[in-house]
Amino acid sequence: MLSEIHAFLGCPTPDAWVQAALADQNTLLIDHKNCEFKAASTALSLIAKYCTHVDLI
Repeated sequence: MLSEIHAFLGCPTPDAWVQAALADQNTLLIDHKNCEFKAASTALSLIAKYCTHVDLI
C-alpha cells in the first residue's frame, strides 16, 4: 500500500516537512480538522443544491 501512496504523491515528503509537522502536531491536527470540516460542508451544500438528482447522491 505504501508504494501506491508514494506513486500517488509523485515525490517523497521532505524530511524537514515531517520534522516540522511532528514538532507542532496540534496545529497540524487543527488544520486537518478544518479541511475535513470544509469538505463535509461542501458535500452537504452539493447534496442540498442537487437534491433532485438522486442518481448523484
